[in-house]
Amino acid sequence: MNNQQQWKCKRCGYLVDMELMRCKCAVSPSPWEPVVYGDTTNTFKKPKENYCEHCYQAIPVGEEAKHKDGKCNEICTTCGCPVHPCMPCEEVVMLNGNHTDDTYKDLLKHILEDGRRKKNRTGVDTIGVFGAMVQFDLSEGFPLLTTRKLPFKSIKVELEGFIKGITDKRWYQERGCHYWDEWCNPKKVPYGHDSETKRKMKDEPDLGKIYGYQWRNFGSAGYDQLKKVVDTLKKNPTDRRMIVSAWNPCDLDEMALPPCHFWWMVGVEDDRLNLVWGQRSVDSVCGLPSNIASYALLLHLLAKETGLKEGTLTGQLVDTHIYVNHIDNVKVQLERCPTLLPTIETNKFTSIFEWTHEDTKLVGYNPRPKLEFEIAI
Repeated sequence: MNNQQQWKCKRCGYLVDMELMRCKCAVSPSPWEPVVYGDTTNTFKKPKENYCEHCYQAIPVGEEAKHKDGKCNEICTTCGCPVHPCMPCEEVVMLNGNHTDDTYKDLLKHILEDGRRKKNRTGVDTIGVFGAMVQFDLSEGFPLLTTRKLPFKSIKVELEGFIKGITDKRWYQERGCHYWDEWCNPKKVPYGHDSETKRKMKDEPDLGKIYGYQWRNFGSAGYDQLKKVVDTLKKNPTDRRMIVSAWNPCDLDEMALPPCHFWWMVGVEDDRLNLVWGQRSVDSVCGLPSNIASYALLLHLLAKETGLKEGTLTGQLVDTHIYVNHIDNVKVQLERCPTLLPTIETNKFTSIFEWTHEDTKLVGYNPRPKLEFEIAI
């Protein structure tokens, strides 16, 4: 075999270790094929005609139908989902990595094991801890949970609304995002739990001076924090003051909800753009997964705007909780095997200020089924 030739396994997709003469799946015989460059005339262990084109296993006589149209793909013995053709899904994720789901599941376990139960304004008790952190390296993939399906379109639409400074509930609803349906500007309809007040809150379209308003119109002077951060990143990327705050005490009584994730900051290290956000109140089930993906998408857009590489995303979490009516399905999610992380592509990018949710596509997202969690209002 030519020393310059690289080979990969058609079963597991990994390059072959030329010293050990084995690929990651180490299943024999392994269907290896030459890649990149070198002598391609002497293919090592090339699949024979009786190898399945879906799983690359040898097909015994009489079992041809089993291997038709991918019906041969194995089922994970843990979660029962169709997975990689040569190994259980836990091993696939272990080899390729899914730090996102691992980090999230560790946080849920920490809350369930060490959290304290307490009451709150919603009337539904929580179990929570005070102070936690999550961190993700975007070079490993886009941090969208795979142990349950998440609505990425809604996440994109909400971020677009924040970037544009939109405070009209109908704008979000018209684009399929219903995160804000139950809330409104408390000066229009004061907050309450009775059915009549909830109906009025749902009907009122004005959300007040929420996140996007503060990002783009902070204070009496209408200061554009987002534009300032973008300009500073381009002119002085080592600056340590690139902060956006959604917490404006003077406007709290005009917000549909006081901001849960109330500040974020960016910094540059070795041409990698990093982002940290702070969150005072963390609904770890209904809110946090979307918050992670939203700030990862914001980091992605800022990196494209400035020509920097995507770095780490870090969440500094304060009151981090699980509502007690979510615990049963949380336990279901904890038992699930993760799948491989997706990636995102933004091909029509000209400026973060002109970006729309339709410009970014999710690639390779194959999550476990959706789980239902009732949101506490």
